Amino acid sequence: MAARPVGAFVIRGEHVRWVPALDVTRLGLAAGVTVVALARILAKRR
Repeated sequence: MAARPVGAFVIRGEHVRWVPALDVTRLGLAAGVTVVALARILAKRR
């Protein structure tokens, strides 16, 4: 079993807030795969 951090609690004085973690590599990979998939779908239509 594996887990990835999805964010962290930031505590400043009496204030606590949730800050989500951003995995730029995963976000870029997902965007690239989406662009390639859309390009293939559009190419098949023509």
